[in-house]
Amino acid sequence: MECHVQVVFLCLVFFIPAVCSNPGKEFLLAFPQNLGSGTHDMDILITSVVDSNLTVILTFNAPPDFAEPSSVQFTLSPKERYEMKVSNTLRMSVGNLKENKSMTIWSSEDIIVQVFNKHNSNGDAYLALPVDIFGTEFYSVNYEVTMDGSASYLVVVAWEDDTTVTIRLPIFQSDIELHFEGRYYGSGETVTIQLSAKEVFQLQISADLTGSHITSNRPVFTISGQNRTTVLHKTCKSHMMDVLPPLGSVSTEYVTVSYPDIGAFYRDDMYRIISTSVNTTVTIGGTQTITLDRDGDFYDLFVSAFVYNFVHASKPIYVTQMSSSYFNHSARFGDPSLMILTPLQAKRSSYIFSSMKYTTYRVFITIVIDESSSTTLHLDGAPFTTQWYPVTGKPSLVVGMVEINQIDLVSHHIHHPDGVAFLAYLQAGETCEAYALPLGYYVTSSPKPCEESSTSPGDGLDNNCNGEVDEEVCCIRNGESGMIYYNDVKNRDCLAPAGYTTSDIICCGENNQQYLCRDGTQNQVPQTNTTLENNFFPSLFSEMVLEAGSNPIETIKHPGEIDTMLKTVLYPKDFDSVSGWIPDVGDGSVLKMMLI
Repeated sequence: MECHVQVVFLCLVFFIPAVCSNPGKEFLLAFPQNLGSGTHDMDILITSVVDSNLTVILTFNAPPDFAEPSSVQFTLSPKERYEMKVSNTLRMSVGNLKENKSMTIWSSEDIIVQVFNKHNSNGDAYLALPVDIFGTEFYSVNYEVTMDGSASYLVVVAWEDDTTVTIRLPIFQSDIELHFEGRYYGSGETVTIQLSAKEVFQLQISADLTGSHITSNRPVFTISGQNRTTVLHKTCKSHMMDVLPPLGSVSTEYVTVSYPDIGAFYRDDMYRIISTSVNTTVTIGGTQTITLDRDGDFYDLFVSAFVYNFVHASKPIYVTQMSSSYFNHSARFGDPSLMILTPLQAKRSSYIFSSMKYTTYRVFITIVIDESSSTTLHLDGAPFTTQWYPVTGKPSLVVGMVEINQIDLVSHHIHHPDGVAFLAYLQAGETCEAYALPLGYYVTSSPKPCEESSTSPGDGLDNNCNGEVDEEVCCIRNGESGMIYYNDVKNRDCLAPAGYTTSDIICCGENNQQYLCRDGTQNQVPQTNTTLENNFFPSLFSEMVLEAGSNPIETIKHPGEIDTMLKTVLYPKDFDSVSGWIPDVGDGSVLKMMLI
């Protein structure tokens, strides 16, 4: 396939204040451990998005060996940008640990903040989230470990004191554990961390952490990725990272976007799709359909360069792009990077952005827009001219890319004059180097707090609001206190055995071993407090047998009000037909109360 990438020289700057690209006045940053060699510092890029002067104050929550002053203050003019280096002593150490290594940015007016965690040739970038859109629930995006010494990681930063974070680990593919504060944790177990304000927790393990479920009692900032890896091929290794959007900022419709391919050797990109709910159906390109059974399950999709797919899910999902390593030493533009895609529901009509002045990098902007509006899109006041590619599965959409020639250090503005909304991504690289980030995340109001609900076994809901789904053994037990049935109890969250349907009753044997009552020998009667419907007085009968079909269930002495799962009728043995005045039991079964 021939590559069509338009180079745009940005000579005309047309600045319009706009709410775009994650603007805010207060940010809290962290820097994950990076496996690269040397002592390369991190880079921060701060860009004004307003048409007035503003003041920025940087404050460091740092260890004693931090070389910078405790705070830095400066002023930005309209559309001005500010680049600075941050000492590598603020980067997290190796391992599972808590450290005071964070950075706070305060601004008098809206700014956008980009973070570059470079360590020689090992680096990636993220677009920071303002504090006011921090979240309390996330799912992690990582990758498999492909080399010695590398690890998946999660980084969580607390904004407030007394922050409690829980991380439910995924099911690992090997027998592996992580160690934290004197305890070992394995597949599916939950790690609990207490954090003070501005404190950072990092979790690392030599296994894929994708699908880890992170929750907190107070808003936090979360990053995930890989400290060094290859993706698909072996040429060029790199650090991968991105901000995890809170669960309320992900949705159901996405379009895959390629990492820029330069030269004659095109490579596939990998997209990882992560579910946030059970039984999530995902359709790719309008034809391929997959089902993710559990929350945190994922599917890897491989797509050729310049092929774009519409992805639609029945429930909210994360969709991430992982640019691949190269398979050919003669064509090595870029390397692994991680970018969490923005859902179509988050399209905006205007974005302000800038890029780090790495002189050897080539920088690209990728756009997803309705085809009917693509010709009137503007970049810095000039028409956005490129070749547009169709989106498979959503023919009304197209994707286009332009290269930005970094001739100055100003911010850029891309917008549609008619207010048409679109998605925008920033991707850059050089030989064996890459970074990628969206130009804005989908932000909605905070998710509704969990409310306890009546349970039905295997309903896929967190009925007791403990952050887990269908995790408890619930069944009928016949003990000294009588029969107990745990369905429809709000403080329970019942799992279901294989073969269970909603018409079944679950019984318990010894050691709480579940079985379906219809398959077992111990038929127990659940408690439903049903009053007998009858044309006779129960007191006339001293002893009755409750029978469903031909299966005796229980002998009842002094019948009056008894408990049963079925609509109950009471009649003497001589009236053992369900015809005439005797009510039907409601499910097609014959239910008889017979005199002994």
